[in-house]
Amino acid sequence: MASILGVETLQHTNGTDAITIDSSGNVALPQVGTGAFYRNNTFIPAFSSKVATDPDASIVSSYDQQYGFYTRIGDLVHIEGTITTNSTAWNYVNGGANAQSLTIVGLPFTIKNTTGYYPNISVGYFNTWTSWTASYTPMGYGVTNTKRIDMTYAVANAVSNIQTTYIYAVGSSITFSMTYQTDDA
Repeated sequence: MASILGVETLQHTNGTDAITIDSSGNVALPQVGTGAFYRNNTFIPAFSSKVATDPDASIVSSYDQQYGFYTRIGDLVHIEGTITTNSTAWNYVNGGANAQSLTIVGLPFTIKNTTGYYPNISVGYFNTWTSWTASYTPMGYGVTNTKRIDMTYAVANAVSNIQTTYIYAVGSSITFSMTYQTDDA
């Protein structure tokens, strides 16, 4: 890779690589850890459930939108995503059914494996949820050592799992963001 300065590696005075830049423009700080220090890209979020045949795969047969974008700096990952079920018709797949606990899957990196670590999501928009009570706001948290978000909502000084029943409509959608730590290289 050519750069303006013609430099692809900066070295410390002791001769070790301090910074490297690969052909994609990813910056790596070898003394900080493995992998690229800064990176951004896309991922494909999907709806699933805790009891799906494969809990890391979609339970929805077709979508109109599945957009996910991430920025990773060191072990800190920020994601933004939008999921919209098909606006014409769709069916459950992968063992999905009504009344299961809703999850969002497909995160780009595994959530840090630390006891008591539950990064939360922010829901910026949701629409066309079947029988959803107007005063409830969807929320959720990242599940340690997975690439999953468990979806919940607040009820009477506690939380309850959001059921797949609520998204069983054509055009159900959610837009969300979350920042979390990862152990992935």
